[in-house]
Amino acid sequence: MRFLDHDAVKAEIGPRSRVQIWRDVKADRFPRPVLVGGRKAWIDREVASYQRWRQALRDNETEIKTWSAWWERDRRQVEEEAAA
Repeated sequence: MRFLDHDAVKAEIGPRSRVQIWRDVKADRFPRPVLVGGRKAWIDREVASYQRWRQALRDNETEIKTWSAWWERDRRQVEEEAAA
């Protein structure tokens, strides 16, 4: 598991302002950060799962409209992949 700061998140998902990321977190459209050494960071597996969710929405492969609902469904798969 890796922790991603804001700049690393932007490198993964594309250029987005801190404000837009926080709006998406508040609206349950992006993973919540965790505190690491007093700084906020995102877990890489959650950001990767977010990217899969956005792709599934784009391709009409899911009706799940919130990040937390998607993560509940996707978490088991992510954890199994990490253990392998």
